Amino acid sequence: MYLLLIVLGIIISIHSILLVFVIKKNTEITNKLDQIGKRKLSSKTNVGHAISRNMKKRDK
Repeated sequence: MYLLLIVLGIIISIHSILLVFVIKKNTEITNKLDQIGKRKLSSKTNVGHAISRNMKKRDK
């Protein structure tokens, strides 16, 4: 009976550790995706400004 409780405790501990690990990795991946999204947004904004500047120069 006690052996069953010990095994159950070990299984719960392992699952808890795995859950924490998965949550940390998920957070890291989410942060990386946010950084990539911000870079793409800023590069698109910079490209848009560069195109509009070139259009203004050409129109002069």
